[in-house]
This record gives sequence, C-alpha cells and structure tokens, in this order.
Amino acid sequence: MRSERLRDGFRYRESPHISLETITNNARVDDVGSRAELDLIVTASSNPDTLYNQPEEDKGRVRVSGPFTVEAIPVPSLEAMAVAAEDAIELERPTTTGRVDDPAGDYLTMMIDLVQKTGITFPNGRALRVPSIHAVKGPYEYLHAEATSDIEGDPRRIAVSFGPKHGPVTQSQVIGACREAWNYQWVLFIGFACDPDARQRIDAGAQGQQLDFANAAPDILVGDLLKTRKTSTLFTVYGAPDVTVHKEADGMVSVELVGVDIYDPITGNTTHGRGDDVAAWFVDHDYDGRTFCICQALFPGRSTKNPWEKLQKALKGTIDEDRFEQLRATRCLAFKPGKKMAVTVIDDRGNEVIKVVEPKAAR
Repeated sequence: MRSERLRDGFRYRESPHISLETITNNARVDDVGSRAELDLIVTASSNPDTLYNQPEEDKGRVRVSGPFTVEAIPVPSLEAMAVAAEDAIELERPTTTGRVDDPAGDYLTMMIDLVQKTGITFPNGRALRVPSIHAVKGPYEYLHAEATSDIEGDPRRIAVSFGPKHGPVTQSQVIGACREAWNYQWVLFIGFACDPDARQRIDAGAQGQQLDFANAAPDILVGDLLKTRKTSTLFTVYGAPDVTVHKEADGMVSVELVGVDIYDPITGNTTHGRGDDVAAWFVDHDYDGRTFCICQALFPGRSTKNPWEKLQKALKGTIDEDRFEQLRATRCLAFKPGKKMAVTVIDDRGNEVIKVVEPKAAR
C-alpha cells in the first residue's frame, strides 16, 4: 500500500532496469575490484522498473476475497453529448451504424438462433417460445428481428432489439427501437447489460407498447463451446430493484433493498421477490452515470445455505460474527451520498440490473 487507505492503491515490487548503456557509459565501473562491487554500482546507477503484476503482500492482514479485476465499458451519455454541444465540441462520429453485425461471424444470426431454440425465461420458470423469430429487412438501426407470441390467445407481434456484443443496451437504443417498431405491440430488448437510464425507460413502457428487457447469459460469448438445448436458460427477464433510501444522522443516508419486482407478460401479473433472496447487491455512493463503482457489497442469499460458513470456519474467529451478518444484510451502512446513487442487484443466475436513486428520495 502507498498509505494506510486501500483506495490509494498498491505498492509494487521494483526491479533495476539494467541495459548495456548502463555499464559501458559508467565511469565508476573502471576501478571495480570484484564482481559484487560491480553489481552494486550498476544497480545503483540504473532506474527501477515497477512490476505491476507483482504487488507486495502484507502477511499480517487477512484477505477475505479472492482475486478480482476491475472492468468498465464506458458508454456516451446524453448528458455528455449535451455538454459537448454547449461547448461547441465536435463529437467523433461512429464509422458504422448501430446494428449488431460482427465482422468475425454473424452475431445477429447466432442470437436469433439461440432465442429460437431456448426462448425467453420469465418468473416461476415460465418460458416464452418464439419459433417464428426471424431477422427483419429494411433501413433499421435498432430493430433486428420480429416474431409472434406463442401465448394462447395473445396474437401480438414482437419486435426484438439486440444489445451489442461488448456493451449495454443504451437509452438511445431504446428510444430508436421504439420509434422503428411503432407498429409492433411488444418490444423486447435482449442484451448482456442494460444502461440504468435505458432500464428506467423500459420499465416506464411506451404508449401502446409493452417493453421488456431480457438478460443474455455471458456463456453465449464462448461461441462454439456453448451447448444449447431447449431446456437451456440463456435469456431471462429480471425485474427492477425495489429500494428505499433512509435518512441518517449528519446528512448521511442508507439504502435498503426491499425486493425485486418482476412483471410476467405471460400471466399479466407482477411478482415481488424478497430482498434477502437475491444472491448479491452493490451500492455506488456517487454514481456518475457512466461507470458503476462498488462502494458496498452485500450478499444476502437467505434462501440458500449460508455462503460465509466455510470462510467463518477458516478464519476461526478472526472476524466478529456480527461483521459476517452485516455482509448478508438488506440495508447497507450509512454513507455520505453524492448527487446520485446506484444499486446493482444480481440474482442466482448472474443476471444483473441497475437502478439509479437520488438522495432527495430519503425519508
């Protein structure tokens, strides 16, 4: 560590950078009498290289997490575009359209084929089968496929818009797809992630249209290694988090995960899952609208066996049991909020949904 604060980063091992020039242009090596003395002089005359793949370990501290990576896929926001317009900044135009074509293979065809084989899974194991799904032709940017519902007594036409291979469904995609699918009664968005603003628009719906988002399983990206059957669960509809913001002392707040609301278009009912049933949920204290930063991580999982049991036994009382219980809570610790906060909820299948909340909603 560079300091006592974890957020300040790591201290890494260093190694002397010794080159031929370090030796030949060093007058101090001319009078060296031993190999050991030569090594000391050459090392002292060289600049150290930082070995970023070798952070120093502190054996006196207990690590309660496995190896991890920090990843982000920044996406342009409407707010950033508005600021750029005010400042008369010319934004870089994309060289291709928003369609999800893949030069290394036909990504769109693959996704349509998988949806046709496995369908879309809704709450309580219900599945929407769309054997009639096929790609649409025309000058569309966000409308990629169409199908008809196989639900008895429900003849609605379904428009399908796929998110990019390595990015979320964005608000502009939702707006564009709804505009292009004006004559469809149901617009289904399928992607590996969904931008919070996009999710908010989907949950709000559109006039004369039902909107839904289905999470695509990350396993799809393994390509030819993926084994698919009719019973495979590759596309799952997961609801929006139901959260409450509580006022705390000294201008601080805390966030409580009440549950997850899931609308089932097959039955027309909305089910409410309990907050303590989710696999994990995270809180970003100061969400910037682009990158979600995990400030607090909680893992309730009350419907399954205690996930911390083995770790508690391994640490043998090093950490208080009350701390482990806090990790399974549905109400996070109090914190000083930024302009916006965000909550990410992950279910036991790995589906992820984000909701943005504001401090003024505290009560």
